[in-house]
Amino acid sequence: MEGEPLFPVAVKDAAFTPPDAPTYYLLAANGLFVERRTPLFTASVPVEAGVPGLRPHDAHLALHLPRLPRSL
Repeated sequence: MEGEPLFPVAVKDAAFTPPDAPTYYLLAANGLFVERRTPLFTASVPVEAGVPGLRPHDAHLALHLPRLPRSL
């Protein structure tokens, strides 16, 4: 990997506990959020642009089948 993500990324499943970090990304069933905790506030905001430090990924499909004969 070219670099580490700037902030941890957590998955909100049944066993979720918040990481011990003031800022982290949270992947939930309804999207990606950034969570920020300070002495003054705690905020969770939806993220539209992705996680800094991670590489992009595209949806794709690759079939692993032999070629079909033309006679079909």
